[in-house]
Amino acid sequence: FRQKKKAQSKKRDSLEYPFCYRKVWYTKKSKNEMTLLCLALVATIVSNVLVVEAYKRAPYKGSDGSEGVEFTAWEPYVTELKIPAVADLRKGGSVDMSIGKHDHFWGAGMDLPTPMYGYGVQGEAPTYPGPTILTSKDVPINITWHNDITGLHLLNRHIAPALLIPPTDCYPKCGVPTITHVHGMEVPAESDGVPYQVVLPGEARTDSYSNAQMSSTHVYHDHTMGITRLNQWAGLVGAYIIEDGDSLFETALSASCDIPLVMRDVMVTEGGDLIYASTPCSPAITTWAPEAYGAANAVNGIVMPFVNIPQQQCRLRLVNGANSRNYPLDRKSVV
Repeated sequence: FRQKKKAQSKKRDSLEYPFCYRKVWYTKKSKNEMTLLCLALVATIVSNVLVVEAYKRAPYKGSDGSEGVEFTAWEPYVTELKIPAVADLRKGGSVDMSIGKHDHFWGAGMDLPTPMYGYGVQGEAPTYPGPTILTSKDVPINITWHNDITGLHLLNRHIAPALLIPPTDCYPKCGVPTITHVHGMEVPAESDGVPYQVVLPGEARTDSYSNAQMSSTHVYHDHTMGITRLNQWAGLVGAYIIEDGDSLFETALSASCDIPLVMRDVMVTEGGDLIYASTPCSPAITTWAPEAYGAANAVNGIVMPFVNIPQQQCRLRLVNGANSRNYPLDRKSVV
């Protein structure tokens, strides 16, 4: 009799609270408590759905109100893939890297340049992506990172003061702070690009990398407290490679057919200005957008490029340089 009554009670609750009732939630709560729990959950889900839909419908606009270039404006497979310059440190040594502004061209469909940030060997123009840093296993190197950015941030209107805690709270008086982190590297904390170890404009810092790990492909990118999302979206990304000369696979490769592919999505206005998302994910909680998704995808800074591959074994090194987007990739057979 008790089991039958318990089953009837659960059935009644599941009918009265069809959305909220789950076995894992079921406790001896009053009907009012269950009602409030249900309403709270429904309100949260509806709020999130509305925010996501608003985010999807919101037009991409620049600081001047101009809307972003639609996907169909780009001309696919017309512009050749750009191969980043190489800072060859396989024999060790050091290099000075400059962080500064440059004009970037995305390829056919966008004739005007986009002001961006980038990395470059000091004395050369910065680029997006930055130069590929090529190293050898167990051969240590030093990199001195120079902050040569001038003026306000390219995405200044998206700066969230609430996220700027010391030492980045000096912005904008002190200029745009930066700090570079090499993702996946086994290094001491003092060379790991910790967010608060910022480099202000006109300053520099030297980091040491022992490269005492297996042959691998890494990404170096900005890691500044409170503005990582903006600095990376603005172009502070590059590939870092550790080679192992004893690897049979690597010795079989030609240096001309070892290609890093830095992927990202992009939003730009018809005038060429870079756009970042303006709709926060949780308007009730934050006034800033933690992530952005673009209208088109680019590889090594070119939207839908092509590349000529020689008839030989090649290595394609995949680097996700996007702000938030994941790339589920698949290999298709070509006849």
